[in-house]
Amino acid sequence: LGRKLISPDDVALFRVTDSIDEAVAEITRFYRNYHSSRYVGDRLVLRVHEAPSGDALATLSREFADVLVRGAIEASGALPEEAGDAPGLARLAFRFDRRSTGRLRRLIDRINDITPRADAAARAAAHQIVAEELPEAAEGEEAE
Repeated sequence: LGRKLISPDDVALFRVTDSIDEAVAEITRFYRNYHSSRYVGDRLVLRVHEAPSGDALATLSREFADVLVRGAIEASGALPEEAGDAPGLARLAFRFDRRSTGRLRRLIDRINDITPRADAAARAAAHQIVAEELPEAAEGEEAE
């Protein structure tokens, strides 16, 4: 950053820690609502467990207008091009500039922060890491 080889927003792309708890918290937070993403034509589609409200989407579109090529961030269901790929998830689709990856990470963090998910651990996808204590019986089995 000091040598201007990355932009200030690029520091959102990584975390440096030697703490397992901090690493688990970071990963858990990242997948709190966000699930995955893909490009469909000229739109970036973020798959989320719950879409933000219409007012929240309007706010996000204003806050992140600098990374939108045109238009706004819009909620949708699965697009026809996604044919059966995670059909139960909501989508947020927009025309991303394809270069502001640090800002994209900040957008994902904002989406995770503004969308309530009371039972995130219960509905976590298989690829998500959720910190929970193992029951004593399970700890013994795991040791074997």
